[in-house]
Amino acid sequence: AAFASITSKKQQREEAERQRELLLHRKFTPSTVTANGATHINLDHSLDYSQRLDSTHAHVDSYLEQARVTLESLQFQGSTLKNIRKKMISMGNMLGLSSTVIHSIERRSAGDWWVLFGGMLVTLIVMFVLYKWLV
Repeated sequence: AAFASITSKKQQREEAERQRELLLHRKFTPSTVTANGATHINLDHSLDYSQRLDSTHAHVDSYLEQARVTLESLQFQGSTLKNIRKKMISMGNMLGLSSTVIHSIERRSAGDWWVLFGGMLVTLIVMFVLYKWLV
């Protein structure tokens, strides 16, 4: 059994060496030759694949840039809304609005946050269920 294993490995090495030599000494043959003698190498598949990869890469980059711009816009809007809220509270105090009205406005704002995050959570769950159901 050991002798058979050794001879098998030796034959595999010789076959691999023979295949290497065939590849190294192989002559190039063009895939198509036109009537005027021009040689065309068929690289369409590789070229198309490369172009699609480049296109996909460019699209992903544009999506990431768009997401970054959107995030910056949301951050700016959030800071603007915070400043507006502070100014409205100070104006309300100046106008003599009662503290209960101001506190009810703040409670409403907190309730709006709960509704916002609850809606986002429900949306994510629905998207996950649809993804699992369709795929």
